[in-house]
Amino acid sequence: MSQQYPHPYPFLDLSPSSSTQPLPTPPPTTTFDTHANLQLPTTYYPYAFSPSQLTALLDERIQQLGAYPAPPEPDMNLGGIDFPALQRTYRITPIQQPERSAAFGGERAVNYLERLPLSPPLIIQLDCWDSQGELEIPHDELPFLVVHLTLETTEGDDATMVQLSTGEVVAMVYGTLVATPSEMVNTDGAAGVYFCFPDISVRYTGEFRLKANLMRMTGGHPLAAAYTDLFEIVEQSEYSAPATTDLTRHFDAQGVVSFGLPRDEW
Repeated sequence: MSQQYPHPYPFLDLSPSSSTQPLPTPPPTTTFDTHANLQLPTTYYPYAFSPSQLTALLDERIQQLGAYPAPPEPDMNLGGIDFPALQRTYRITPIQQPERSAAFGGERAVNYLERLPLSPPLIIQLDCWDSQGELEIPHDELPFLVVHLTLETTEGDDATMVQLSTGEVVAMVYGTLVATPSEMVNTDGAAGVYFCFPDISVRYTGEFRLKANLMRMTGGHPLAAAYTDLFEIVEQSEYSAPATTDLTRHFDAQGVVSFGLPRDEW
């Protein structure tokens, strides 16, 4: 028993347009024994069109019919504002930097309940200037800004992911690596914009630093970058936490970002 393979797209007029090169005369349609061979020969083209010719004709005809209109260009100007056209200048500065913490992993199984955050917690200040050089808080743009952290070695190599001796690739840094801006008042009573990272922890011992990139949610190149100083990760048996800073208490008391302070620290 054999099966005849008909024209595969009977609903479309695939007649070549006047601009299309003339096609060769179609050979007789091939028949196949469906029980003996289910693979189409490479020389078989329904309606005598090669795959590339068929694709080109389909695309041309679909555009003529309007069956699949081209999707609109993505709107990269969130909120209907063309932020690049505002010609703002951005700077991010770590105003509180981590000094040390304890590792929570090794070749043994990791206990995530043992994670201790970097102390003091990293706090980054955002400064923004308009096209005239005036310092401003970009309230219209704040909902679309984030700061993303990566971990680096003392030589500046990326250490966010590492490979164990077993060949397994694991994350070196845990916690909230992407922060949104928070409007808070500094210790002088001035309003400002800050990115806070209260729960960052590192898996293994060593010396590291954090790289911070200010980004728009739409992607693209970083608007600004900053680095922390080097900090040390030690074994838990060797770790003693630094005292809570006045700045951590000050920001925690405003209730915008929780730094996990016990009530006796309030």
